[in-house]
Amino acid sequence: MLTASAGPTLSKLLVASPEGPLVWPFAQGEARGPSLSPLYPKVPEAAARDPELYDLLTLLDAIR
Repeated sequence: MLTASAGPTLSKLLVASPEGPLVWPFAQGEARGPSLSPLYPKVPEAAARDPELYDLLTLLDAIR
């Protein structure tokens, strides 16, 4: 699942990295790239259900 600069808001403003987009490991996800551990193990599941939460969490990952 895409995160940080590859998330919904920042992907419109930033160019993707040559290594690929940062992702959270998520079995139902389709994106591939360097992985970033989510702040909490259930974050990808919660983000998949709530688009606003997903956007906020990806922005938080961009800061960290």
